[in-house]
Amino acid sequence: MIPEFLSCLPAEIVHLIKGKSNVELFGVVSAAALCSYVVRKVFWTPFRLYFLAQYLPGLDLRKMGRWAVVTGATDGIGKEFARALASRGLDIVLISRSEEKLNTVKQEIIQDFQRTVKIIQADFMDTDIYDKIEKELSGMDIAVLVNNVGMAQTYVHFLETPNLHESNKDILSVNCLSMASMTGVVLPQMLERGRGVVINISSILSYMGSTHSSNYSATKAYNLVLSRNLSRTYKSRGVIIQSLTPGMIRTSLLNALIPSNDSVTKSAGV
Repeated sequence: MIPEFLSCLPAEIVHLIKGKSNVELFGVVSAAALCSYVVRKVFWTPFRLYFLAQYLPGLDLRKMGRWAVVTGATDGIGKEFARALASRGLDIVLISRSEEKLNTVKQEIIQDFQRTVKIIQADFMDTDIYDKIEKELSGMDIAVLVNNVGMAQTYVHFLETPNLHESNKDILSVNCLSMASMTGVVLPQMLERGRGVVINISSILSYMGSTHSSNYSATKAYNLVLSRNLSRTYKSRGVIIQSLTPGMIRTSLLNALIPSNDSVTKSAGV
């Protein structure tokens, strides 16, 4: 007997599986799912990302709104996102903890791209900053939110982390709470307008994990899974939510994750 959920399949497929036992049927379905996964991950995803994306027209972000908001915007990936979005014609809101660096990046963007730039000084280790940020962003037509701010811990095993309890609180505040809270601030107005883009910076370690950066990789898995769930929830309402999972990029954050030359030689018994 063919299960009811397979009744929608073409007759040829139904004929092939008719009479098979539940175990055989489970094997057929599992093999088909595995083949589909391999094709998608090994062939389709690289083709889409590295070939189609080069030739297909991208989004006109200016139709999404006027402003792009970038957290952790004074160094590394965050700074490059701010510059790239300014080059696409958006005005920029930079959010970071160093007012000096904020002003430096602000002047660079104004000089290079002639865009309006607003700065908000905030330390994402603090959990009481979001009311202030929400007030600062009130009434702004936000096209893009880039949740980039992040921190890493010393490249050691979990229990060897200096100031473990305080470090746990800080990394969860910066890597997880910031993304959820900033999305909670900006997403409602995007949904109200029926347009917008949210980009959450995760890491390749969200897939792989790491025994020497257990908390960091776990927080990046949170970023990835929350992004997927929010995308499924709100895509039909006109808001694009995605995660970026970069590998190793030379930034100040990476310096905290990779071992020093000294630790490498010591681990080799030198």
